[in-house]
Amino acid sequence: MSVLRSIAALLALLLAAACNVPAPSLSAGPARALAEGPSRFLLFRHGDAADVIRTSVEPAPSTPAVARRAGRAVARATGCGVAWIRGDAAQLRLGLDCPGRIAPRPPDPPPELDCLALDLDAPPGAVHGELGLDCAGLPGIRASAAVPLSR
Repeated sequence: MSVLRSIAALLALLLAAACNVPAPSLSAGPARALAEGPSRFLLFRHGDAADVIRTSVEPAPSTPAVARRAGRAVARATGCGVAWIRGDAAQLRLGLDCPGRIAPRPPDPPPELDCLALDLDAPPGAVHGELGLDCAGLPGIRASAAVPLSR
C-alpha cells in the first residue's frame, strides 16, 4: 500500500508542477521573476506578447487588481506599454506596445455556448451523475458532462 501512496504523491507533485507552465507558444525563453505590490509573477516573453503567471498566494485575488499590477510590472520590465490584457487572476496574456512597433491585436474571445440541459441520469441519492447537454454553437453535437449533484 505504501508503494501506491508514493506513486500517487509523485503523480500529484508532477501535476502540480505543470501548473507553472506558460502557453506553449510563449515558452521560448526563460522566465523572469517580477514583483508589484503584494503580487509576484513569472514573465514569459515572446516578441510582442507575454504570459504572466501569478506565483504569490493572495486570498481571493481580484482579477482587475492583479491585471493592473501585472501590467505595471511587465511595462517596467520590458520598457513597452501594455496594449491589452486577457486572462484571470492566476495567468494573464499581455500584448506589448513597444516603441517603433505595431502592437499585436488582442486574441479573439473564446466562443460562448448557450446550453440546454436535456436529461440527467443519476441513481437516487447519487453524488455524481451524467448530464446531457444540447449547446448552441455546436450544431448536431450532444455533449455530456459529469456534474456534482446537490443532496
